[in-house]
Amino acid sequence: MKVWSVWVPGAAFAGRAAERELPVVVPQTVRWSVLFLGGIGLAGIGARIPGMLVIALSVVLAVVLRDVPLLPVIVFAGRFALAAFGSELVEWNLRLRGYVSAGSVVGSSREMALLRYLDGQHRRGAAQPSVSAVSSIPDPFALAASGGHGRS
Repeated sequence: MKVWSVWVPGAAFAGRAAERELPVVVPQTVRWSVLFLGGIGLAGIGARIPGMLVIALSVVLAVVLRDVPLLPVIVFAGRFALAAFGSELVEWNLRLRGYVSAGSVVGSSREMALLRYLDGQHRRGAAQPSVSAVSSIPDPFALAASGGHGRS
């Protein structure tokens, strides 16, 4: 069994489009494809913006640090960190696209987790998933944009 975070279309989506969109479930696991493929792996799991940023940073580091003998160690450490936090990068990408967090569910597969979430929504009688625009962890970019004062 895995833990999956559930993301639903937020207020940024048009009314009809939000009703047609299924919730997105993101597994809370280490992303092995990111460990071995780096930015390409991130783009492949749905974090396209962070993936492209990682590829650009990798090219810059390869040019700037080409004579440093510890470059493979630095690259591996960076990829390990990206693999460990890959799920958070996917969630950040979803937040940029207008999705909001709707909690988490446990399931053996993506389909089972989605089914459990939708079943829970049906049992509560909610036509639309009840979500809170304020998550328990503040968005660091929103905090930086507001000057560090208040919540996003």
